[in-house]
Amino acid sequence: MNFLSSSSTIAFTKPQQSPTLIIGAGMAGLTLACLLAETGQAVTVVSKTASWAETAIETNSAYAQGGMAVCLPTQNPRGDSFPQHQADTLSASGGFANTQAIETLLAQAPELVATLQRWGVVFDATPTGELAFTQEAAHQTRRVIHAGGDATGKHLVAGLLAYAKTLPSLHFKPDLQLLRFIQQTSGQPVQGALFFNEQTQLIEPLFAEQTILATGGLAGLFTHTTNPPYTTGEALSIAQEAGCTLKDMAFIQFHPTAFYWQGQVKFLVSEALRGEGGMLKNKQGEAFAKQYHIAGELAPRDVVSRMIYEELHKTSPPTTNVWLDMTHLSADFLVHRFPTIYQKALAFGVDFTTMPLPVAPAAHYTMGGIQTSPDGQTGIKNLWAIGECACTGLHGANRLASNSLLECGAMALEAFKTIQANQYPATINKHYSQINNDKQDAWVLADAEIIAQILPLQTALKQLMWEQVGVIRTVEGLQQAKVQLELWVQQATQAQWQQVLPEGLNYYHQLQVAYAVVEKALTLTQSVGSHYLRI
Repeated sequence: MNFLSSSSTIAFTKPQQSPTLIIGAGMAGLTLACLLAETGQAVTVVSKTASWAETAIETNSAYAQGGMAVCLPTQNPRGDSFPQHQADTLSASGGFANTQAIETLLAQAPELVATLQRWGVVFDATPTGELAFTQEAAHQTRRVIHAGGDATGKHLVAGLLAYAKTLPSLHFKPDLQLLRFIQQTSGQPVQGALFFNEQTQLIEPLFAEQTILATGGLAGLFTHTTNPPYTTGEALSIAQEAGCTLKDMAFIQFHPTAFYWQGQVKFLVSEALRGEGGMLKNKQGEAFAKQYHIAGELAPRDVVSRMIYEELHKTSPPTTNVWLDMTHLSADFLVHRFPTIYQKALAFGVDFTTMPLPVAPAAHYTMGGIQTSPDGQTGIKNLWAIGECACTGLHGANRLASNSLLECGAMALEAFKTIQANQYPATINKHYSQINNDKQDAWVLADAEIIAQILPLQTALKQLMWEQVGVIRTVEGLQQAKVQLELWVQQATQAQWQQVLPEGLNYYHQLQVAYAVVEKALTLTQSVGSHYLRI
C-alpha cells in the first residue's frame, strides 16, 4: 500500500534548545532533573504522559508498590551491612551481576534517602518515629523502606513532582513521543532529539548539550504485564539505531503475583505481602511453595514465578491462577499495611482479610537494556541512559526485589556527579540548523486504515512474546518466535510503517526490541536467573 505518496508529511516546529534534555519522568528522570535544576541549570523533562498529574500515576516508578531496598546500618535496628546487601543482590542475579555496578550503586543508598527526605518525601515510620523496614524475597534481613504502606512508587513520584515544581529552571514538556536522536550519523555525538507532539501533531526538534534517556523497560510487550501501557521499549530500539549497545536483553523478570481476574492481569500484588507472611495455595487450598524451594514464598522471584507456573500447568487445561492467602493475619494490620491493594481488590469483590487473592505471574521488569556505566554513560557522546532502560549489570539475570527504585535514584546521583564534575562544553550551536533532512524524516500521520491494520498485529506480538518468550522457554518456541518476528519486520518495512506516526513507528520499534530479546535468548543454551530454558 503506497500511502506515503498520497499523504502530506508532518511539519516541523521551530527548534528549541536546552542545556540538558531528560526523556522520561519516572523516578530516575525526575531525580536527576531535580539534582541539576536545584543548582540553577536549565533542564527540560519530556514525557509521553499528557500532564504532571498523569505522570504521577502512569509511570513505571509510580506503579511500584513494595518499597526501596536500602542498606542504612545506622538506622536499621535489625542491623545490615553493604557486603550483605551486595551478596543478596549477586545471589539473586544468578551470579550474573556486575560487581562494580553493585558496589557503586548500592552504596548510594544513604545519600539517596537523605536527599529524598530533604525534598519532602516521607517514608513510613514505626510508632517511635524510626524508618519502618520490611522484608522481601531473597533478602537476608528487613531492609526495604516504603511509603503509603504499599504505594511507595506513587508517593516517591508525587514527592519528586512537588519538589520539581518549585525549581524555576526545570521545564516540563508533556505529550511528546521520541522519534530519534539528532546526530550526524549513527555512533556520532547526540545533539538532542526529535519528538512527535500528540496534541499539535507536529514534529518538535529539541537540541541539548546532554540528552538522558529515562524511559523505563519493555514488559508491556507481553500479554500479561504489571506495567503501564507506555512501557513497550521503543526507546531501546531508537538508542540501538543511534549506535548504542543493547545488553542482557533475554532477562525479563516475571513477577509471581499479579491480581488475575477473568482472564486479565489487573494490577500488581506486592511481594511485601509474602514478606509479611502471605502463603501461596493451589486450587485445592494446599500450600505448595516449600515443595519447590526451601525458602518457599520468599524464594527469588524467578523461582516463585516458575513454581506458580508449574502448579497452573498440573491440570489440563491449565488452571488460570493460584491463591495468595493472608487470612491468617490480622485484618487491621492488612488494611493499614496494604491500603492500596486492599481497595483495588475490594473493587473486584475480593476482601483479602477474609478470602485469598487470585494471582498469577506477569511480565514485570527489564534487567537488560542500553549498556551503560553505573553513571549512565552509553558510549555515544552526550547520550546517557538511567533507570530501567539502562543495563549496568546491577541486576544480572534476575533483579533482587526492590533494588529497582534504588537503582533509579542511585544512577541519577552518579550521573549528576559526573555531569557536574566535567562541565561539558557547548558543542551544538554550529549544528543548530542541521536536522538531517533525509528520507527518514518524511513522516506522515497514521490514518484509520493503517491503525486498524497495526492494532491486531500489536496484540499478536504480545501474545507471541507471552507464549514463546515467557516464564518458561524452549529452544523450539524461541526459534518459532524468531521466524515470526522476522516475517513481521519484513512486512512492516515493506509497508513503510516506520514512517507513519505514531502507531506505525511504535510497532516497528516494538518488533525490533522483541527481536533483540529473542535473539539474545537463543544464544543462552542453559538456564540462568529469569531465563529458564526447558530442554
